[in-house]
Amino acid sequence: MSETDSAVFESPDSAAGGGENGTRLASLLRLFKSEFFDMSMAIMYLHRYKDEEVHKFICGHMEAFQDEDIEFYLPQILELLIENTNPDATLQRFLLDRCCKSVRLSLQATWLLRIDDRDLSIPPNARHNRMQALMDTILNLPPSLPMVAHDSDLSIPSTPTFTPVNGKGHRRCASDVPATLATRKTVSAAATPERPPPRSARPNMSASYGNIALLAAHHKDLDSGTAFDFPRPERVPSKPSVGTPSKYVPPATPATMAQCTAAEQFFVSALTDIGIRLAMLPTREIRRAQLFSELTLLNLNLPARVFLPLSSTEKGHSKYDHHVVHIPPQEAILLNSKDKAPFLIHVEVVDCEDGQTSILPAKSGGRPRHTRHASIDSNEFHEDVTQHRPAVSTPDKEQFIPAAEIRRRLSRADQVHVDPAARACKEPWIRKVERIRCMSPYGHLPHWRLLPVIVKSGDDLRQELFAAQLLTLLQKVWEEERLSLWLRPLRILVTSDSGGLLEVVGEAVSLHQARQSSAGATLLDYFVQEFGPQSSEGFLTAQRNFVESLAASSLFCYFVQVKDRHNGNILLDGQGHLLHIDFGFILSNSPRNLGFETAPFKLTEEFIDVMGGCESDMFRYFKILLLQGFIAARKHMERLVVAVEIMQKNSELPCFVAGEDTLRLFSERFQITLTEEQLNSHVEQLIMYSIQNVRTRLYDGFQYLTNGIL
Repeated sequence: MSETDSAVFESPDSAAGGGENGTRLASLLRLFKSEFFDMSMAIMYLHRYKDEEVHKFICGHMEAFQDEDIEFYLPQILELLIENTNPDATLQRFLLDRCCKSVRLSLQATWLLRIDDRDLSIPPNARHNRMQALMDTILNLPPSLPMVAHDSDLSIPSTPTFTPVNGKGHRRCASDVPATLATRKTVSAAATPERPPPRSARPNMSASYGNIALLAAHHKDLDSGTAFDFPRPERVPSKPSVGTPSKYVPPATPATMAQCTAAEQFFVSALTDIGIRLAMLPTREIRRAQLFSELTLLNLNLPARVFLPLSSTEKGHSKYDHHVVHIPPQEAILLNSKDKAPFLIHVEVVDCEDGQTSILPAKSGGRPRHTRHASIDSNEFHEDVTQHRPAVSTPDKEQFIPAAEIRRRLSRADQVHVDPAARACKEPWIRKVERIRCMSPYGHLPHWRLLPVIVKSGDDLRQELFAAQLLTLLQKVWEEERLSLWLRPLRILVTSDSGGLLEVVGEAVSLHQARQSSAGATLLDYFVQEFGPQSSEGFLTAQRNFVESLAASSLFCYFVQVKDRHNGNILLDGQGHLLHIDFGFILSNSPRNLGFETAPFKLTEEFIDVMGGCESDMFRYFKILLLQGFIAARKHMERLVVAVEIMQKNSELPCFVAGEDTLRLFSERFQITLTEEQLNSHVEQLIMYSIQNVRTRLYDGFQYLTNGIL
């Protein structure tokens, strides 16, 4: 930072003295106090100016921002803190103060700082040490949170419950365990891996995080039924308020943020650890059986004071103000993956006024409620998906199978490989919610909701989070410019450098699944099948949605250089919108770093056919949207450039494999030196090069031959 800039920010009183410095400071003061000052500006100034006086000035104005604004830029804030060796930095004090007041912010920061997959043969470097130290500091913070009620004292049964033992809360006897739990014991010992070492035994855990693992060890295992009921400090007696239960004892405030977040940390770890164990099993059938039994075991510990961090705001409730009550095992879907075992689950939650203080629903007897309507729907839509339980063999008793049944099974076997995930996603979401609610032991509770989520283990999702951040920034730019460009950033929760949770797009299928379901027909045929004849209102609406989303995603793929664009990584939703997923290759890395895909974006003949051909009005509309979106993105490029610049420095993300050239090439793609007329010609060239690019077709052919992706 120059001496002039330093002088500008030394004191607000310098504005009174007049001169150039005073004028500049007065202008900045007006900017920071205006409605235009947002987190993107704050991050830019925090990055560009290293002077602590500047940071004090900016952080003071950042106090007015919501936690959601801080969370969005949390990766950049943490990067700035990791690079700053001053433990008493103003920005660090600001973040710690906000973490004291927010469980979710503390969790997000802790998870982003966690390193589980570091090669233990390589000694930790200074960056890892600073990440560890910052995580320790956050977890040892004294929380400034509402008092938390003790569930065993305040629970009001709304369904048949179990009698507490010695006043210590719920305990399950052997007869309470559903028979399906036995599948966890019957999977062969040779095929079933041992559980991963407890969190406290993992060598790279911090001392603070180890304390959470020690709390978890209090319950020993998920078999206890109380794995997420962490002990709290003793309470200070006080006079109860009028109307409180006679057994009421005033709740205590947790001593540290580690203790306050222990239940949520352990709950999310329990989910991601399932994926680790599943990946070690040899066959898909055994994995499905194990997934069913793992979730059945997990349900023994629910409801609990834990939440799903990916949930959205609904009915006036915060996205974190709910309790997880149940995860139906029969609805779990094992997703396609060779080396990993990602899976999709549907989490039942009950909204509440405050997740920390509201009373938990009472535990049910574990038996789902069945109705004739629910059974019919379940068989119709999930005949393949729910077969997770291993069949019970009866070798001593001969089984007779009619010839008609044999023909039916052979006919099903001859069909194209039906992806269970595709079949489940095709079920209308409203109908799925109603079906699961009818079968759920908690479906009768007020404010019950169903939240789908994908659990991934063994993958570093920080790059996915970074791509989603860039998607959101572009989306906001186009919204501000009031352009009809549609993007759908997915919410991603990073729980460490080796796993996390991903949002599920409702009623969406991949292009591969769409072609699969229509027996290999074209994308246009699929649109006609789903939305009606080409002249119908339904088709025309879906066609317009397709064009607006295709233009937006094409620009994003060009700016961010998204690769690995096969038909399994591109989705279509129920309204015809196109959206991209899986951003493992962006900016400067590509599959095997070969750089095979050279098209600016994917624009196949099938896409053009859906738009009506190259001479159609919709194709001309597509080109207009590309130009408008390009101009708007160039106008606000600083927001994206700053986000990339901060993340690039000393980054371990694979997308920065090209080093400093990554940022330079990213900035050059905005073509800031071109006039609008020249930019129009540039966009035309991008379109023609994408249409005529033979490597796009070759890559799709390669994916079909090697992975069966249509």
